[in-house]
Amino acid sequence: MPKEPTENISVTMPINLLQILDHFCCECDLNRSQAIARAVRLYVGTKIAKTPAFWDREYHRLQEEGKI
Repeated sequence: MPKEPTENISVTMPINLLQILDHFCCECDLNRSQAIARAVRLYVGTKIAKTPAFWDREYHRLQEEGKI
């Protein structure tokens, strides 16, 4: 599977949060980029899933695919 293109960014966060992130990364064998990308996916996915429009689109997609 080909890798997705990436881009370097810069973020600023409180030092204590960064220390927690680094500890988590060490415990889970992740680098900062991997952990932050997972956190962003989870955050955005949670926000999107709370919108009725998301569920309408998902329902229609599943209907079109004959899954429901």
